[in-house]
Amino acid sequence: MLRKHFGFDEISVDSLDQVSQWMEVNAQWFNKEKVTSEVYRKFRELKVEPPSTDRMTRFVDSVASNGEMEFFNDVDQKLSTDTKEGIDFLINTF
Repeated sequence: MLRKHFGFDEISVDSLDQVSQWMEVNAQWFNKEKVTSEVYRKFRELKVEPPSTDRMTRFVDSVASNGEMEFFNDVDQKLSTDTKEGIDFLINTF
């Protein structure tokens, strides 16, 4: 009743996808508390009831993990074999 009165929709796969795509572009992953706060704001902006606290934590962690993996894969693709071998040498030496 309150949700309808204030014009909010229930959470859906589509709304989660929208927020996930927004997070990939806009979130600063080094501060998960700030990211979570921004995600709540994005749900309000979309007029979608946010997930429960536990589900929100899992959602933010999942999108952050995917974003970090994508970032590292992009970096890996751009590094030459010589550079990778040099980094491995430094890591294994110290």
